[in-house]
Amino acid sequence: MKLLPEFIAFNVAQNLFNKGSKLIVACSGGCDSVVLAHLLHQANIQIVLAHCNFQLRGEEANEDEKFVKEFAKAMNIPFHVIHFETEKFATENKLSIQQAARQLRYEWFEQLRIELKFDGIATAHHLNDSIETVFINLVRGTGIAGMTGIAAKNEKIIRPLLFANRNTIENYAAENNLNFRTDSSNHSDDYLRNKIRHHLIPLLNEMNPAFEKTMQKNIQHFEQTEQLYQTEWKKKLKKIVQQKNDEYWIAVKPLLHLPAASTILTEALKPFGFNTSQAEDIFNNLEAQSGTTYLSQDFRLIKHKDFWIVSNKTAQKNSIIVVEQNQSKSATTFGDFHFEILDWNNDSKISTDANIALLDARNIAFPLCIRAWQQGDYFYPLGMKRKKKKLSDFFIQQKLSLPQKEKVQLVCMNDYIIWIAGMRVDERFKITATTKKILKITFTAKNIR
Repeated sequence: MKLLPEFIAFNVAQNLFNKGSKLIVACSGGCDSVVLAHLLHQANIQIVLAHCNFQLRGEEANEDEKFVKEFAKAMNIPFHVIHFETEKFATENKLSIQQAARQLRYEWFEQLRIELKFDGIATAHHLNDSIETVFINLVRGTGIAGMTGIAAKNEKIIRPLLFANRNTIENYAAENNLNFRTDSSNHSDDYLRNKIRHHLIPLLNEMNPAFEKTMQKNIQHFEQTEQLYQTEWKKKLKKIVQQKNDEYWIAVKPLLHLPAASTILTEALKPFGFNTSQAEDIFNNLEAQSGTTYLSQDFRLIKHKDFWIVSNKTAQKNSIIVVEQNQSKSATTFGDFHFEILDWNNDSKISTDANIALLDARNIAFPLCIRAWQQGDYFYPLGMKRKKKKLSDFFIQQKLSLPQKEKVQLVCMNDYIIWIAGMRVDERFKITATTKKILKITFTAKNIR
């Protein structure tokens, strides 16, 4: 069987590697990874074998490691191995064993790739794996992207065998007298993938003897459809989403006038970790009252008037940062403060920069503090002739969203708010005609993502 020319042709077409590429091969010792290593070696690609011992199958796992080491030696290929405490890692991080093993191995592969200064990481996923993935996604619920199976390339990870089915790979191993190990867990039906592999796929093959070829063509069609889909929904997205600093504002009314509005909203929220079920719930609640909130792992979606605002879930800290006399700088979650005591006279110029506060130093007593705003806070806004105003009312006038309010930093002296950073100075601490020295505070906001 002339698999090597087909192997090279596929990888050239997919731009997965070239003659000068240096690749790490993820090698379990199974038939697929052994064949992958052999083909790359035959193609004169520089490779090393990387084996993970997850310490989950006792002596069987140790025998796998020993086999891969001997295989690498026989092929004169460098060998790397790592031992993971997978069960402990899964428990500590509240992951399934499969999730834990996946995270551990890919993190190590990338670490090794950087250390060796290699170009990519080659895994032995093949056509049957991709077909099984399509059905796994269908069972769990998916959009078009889930119908495209496994990608041939994902950043530094490449799948050079994705064109070949399992029978082709096994025949190549037999023709080239390649030994390999068989993972006993592959025979179990404990995992969804194995149930699909052992029961559903044979039935579909019985219904259509050319099922694998049919699915290969289907996946190619789905990939093309997905490309068109991505292009079109991104055009629609520009009509409803505005980026304001580190926030994304989704306009409700324009969204409702778009075709397939629910799908567009789902795609808009996907990069922020909101799943399909959440997106459907949000769509059904688009006109909820202001303040309605949904959470993903790292982001928060909040209703504000006619918009839904996506912001980082970084919570405003309850801690109070103390600023001592003669301290020139203080850093907070949302920005840095710089403090200077300067001489002042009537010829000095008042800064119009909202991020600079100029205060009469004689009215300032250290230590100061920097903190978040709280319900009940009030101050006397500059220019309001000593009229007291609650910060909550001031924020409403400034039309601040909840995420924006949470980033507000207050510079305080005891119970007095002397400056709402970047917004307004307190009237009681303003510069007057008799001011001789000032406290200059400069605020540099951080762009938090």
